[in-house]
Amino acid sequence: MSNGRKQFAVYRLKHGVELLEALRCRSWSFIRKYQIRVTSDNYEQICVSPFTWDYEPRDIRRQLEEELPAPAMGNSLMVSDVLVITIDDITTAYYVDPDNLIVLTGFFQTSSSTALLSIDTTDYQIEGRPGIWLAADEIWLDGEHFFLMQSQKYGKKALYAVLDSDGKPVADDTAEGFSEAVKSQIRDYIQRKKAAKELPVGSSEVSPPENRQKSNENGEYLRSAEMSEEQSLSMIDGRMNNMPPDLPVQRHQRKKRRKGKLPRKGRESVLKRLREYQDELARQRGQAVMGKDTQDPPERRKT
Repeated sequence: MSNGRKQFAVYRLKHGVELLEALRCRSWSFIRKYQIRVTSDNYEQICVSPFTWDYEPRDIRRQLEEELPAPAMGNSLMVSDVLVITIDDITTAYYVDPDNLIVLTGFFQTSSSTALLSIDTTDYQIEGRPGIWLAADEIWLDGEHFFLMQSQKYGKKALYAVLDSDGKPVADDTAEGFSEAVKSQIRDYIQRKKAAKELPVGSSEVSPPENRQKSNENGEYLRSAEMSEEQSLSMIDGRMNNMPPDLPVQRHQRKKRRKGKLPRKGRESVLKRLREYQDELARQRGQAVMGKDTQDPPERRKT
């Protein structure tokens, strides 16, 4: 027996739109024949209500065909309505056919403009996996959208990948679709996401074991890290790298030195000083001054 949240909602085609009026009370076979997309964009919610008993979808349908809960916009459930049932945070949409409830895929569209996946996705490339993939099934769990991705090359012969609407893996690969084990892994993923959002910026849930050990030994593990980083022992104050920051010009000069564009201050080339000395001697003796293209004198061989 389930103890989670349970609710149903009824969606009806919007009034006042000529094309939608033509679809009202149509059977599922008519919808399939003309390849009409059934999406929430064309529907409006006319009622929503919690329930407590372990009703099957057909039991809820039978009850709503007698009377919709007040204050619903209508008297009873009708063909072409969409019945949406949420049990344990899992949401499923059903098209109301004269004889059956047809499970709908893609009724709710992902609200995020950054979502990569939808139930119509094909030719999708999953990072780190070969081949291309399509969305074979979907599930709404706790208000979030998840997909079973099927290999377009191997079909049902290969395992499904389970991704969220942003294309991130959320559960182990599976051959059984959205099994209870897969749903459990998805719930764990949702809880981790919620916990991460609640943490303060820059914090972590648990400090690494080595940091806790240093804290026990030193009273404050950052102190030992500072002793190896700071330029002065007077700077051991619980904050890393207390030396004054370089000015942008200083950083720019160091970058140029590394590229050979700017000589280091106070360090002239020895060869340059030698040439200047030789040029001065040549001037005194009235000889030609050594030019830039003149080859440097060969080094004297040691004997």
